[in-house]
Amino acid sequence: MQRLYPNVICVMLSGSGEHLRPELRQRGIEYFSKNESLEVLYEMIENALSLRRLFNEEAMIRL
Repeated sequence: MQRLYPNVICVMLSGSGEHLRPELRQRGIEYFSKNESLEVLYEMIENALSLRRLFNEEAMIRL
């Protein structure tokens, strides 16, 4: 992924990324431009981690 898009940071929350489609955001994949300020990047990464925690809690509830 990084080789295809060198200017993008990809944080994958779930899945392998083999079948990438336009609905990536719905699949728990976030893309961040490396040109963003650090504050914006940190905020987006924190949001992504919070989203992952939410997915994990939801999965535990289903068990």
